[in-house]
Amino acid sequence: MNDLPMMPQKIPDGVDFCLVTHIHPDHFTEDYLPKGIKIVVQNEEDEQTIRTMRFSDVIALEGNEFSIGSITVTKVPAVHGDTAAVAEEMGCVSGFILSGEDKTLYIAGDTVFYYGIKRTLEEYKSDVIVPNCCEATLPLGRFRHIFAGCVA
Repeated sequence: MNDLPMMPQKIPDGVDFCLVTHIHPDHFTEDYLPKGIKIVVQNEEDEQTIRTMRFSDVIALEGNEFSIGSITVTKVPAVHGDTAAVAEEMGCVSGFILSGEDKTLYIAGDTVFYYGIKRTLEEYKSDVIVPNCCEATLPLGRFRHIFAGCVA
């Protein structure tokens, strides 16, 4: 573990909005974020959960795309688990593509590699990819089946 380069409360200074791939405590917490920050979530269920934390500017994506300034944000599929049962238990998760005038960023979210990720990589050809790489699997084996769940 390394120390942060600044106090956690300083990290959101100058941040325009917060994209939330899913609500698990290792990815979203009410600590350190100002209650008035714009938060964009994948669905209405996550919006309701975050509003109960007293955040005031929370929007759920209606459809799979929106714009903030010159950036287009597109929700893309993700599967949080290496089997259909684990993915179901872990709940909905999304990734996001941020497309600007000349660069594209892919935030994969908490996902295993499966056909939806392959399709996203082929379609968007992102300049930068931010994966969550932690090998969070259970001893049930690797994800082998198509999981429709709540993926985009």
